[in-house]
Amino acid sequence: MNNVVAFPASPPSLLQPFLGTWIRDPMSVSRNKVTKRALGEEGVKRLWSCRSIAELRQCLQDDAVLAEKYAALCQSRMEGQLVIARRTLTFSRSATRFVEARTVTSAITRVAAEGRMIIVHNAPRPTISGHALRRKGEWLLVSERYAGGNASLFPPSPVSRYYRADQDAPAVDADARVVQLTAPHGS
Repeated sequence: MNNVVAFPASPPSLLQPFLGTWIRDPMSVSRNKVTKRALGEEGVKRLWSCRSIAELRQCLQDDAVLAEKYAALCQSRMEGQLVIARRTLTFSRSATRFVEARTVTSAITRVAAEGRMIIVHNAPRPTISGHALRRKGEWLLVSERYAGGNASLFPPSPVSRYYRADQDAPAVDADARVVQLTAPHGS
């Protein structure tokens, strides 16, 4: 009897563009009320329309008031990270005063294409069947896919926006990341 989990053959090209480490943009949680209150509706629209983290940094460099608001938002939110490997998804979040740090790793059981999205079936919780991944510019947009009856009962999952981690940079704490995001690029 073999206890090894057999993975169906998934085209490696489906997941290939997403492999690696991604950092969650602090304003990404579906542009909710807190973000709109912190940045203003126009600030959210302006930053959400940026097609890359480099473009977002340039917007912040060009607008000192918006950069200050964004820095305050970065400090108030927990940092999130997503690591996509061939067989696992790992979501990590930093600790805050109110929430402990948490890392959840789940095995990928299937990968499928659905329109412009790649659906990763990893079932990290009984109510979740997996995650939908898609690219918008250089951003990775991630949302949960609900399982069974929950798919018809729950409203659509919030969309989190991630940017690819700089592999050459050493690990930094949340305060240093705020400086990295709001400082002129290259300094």
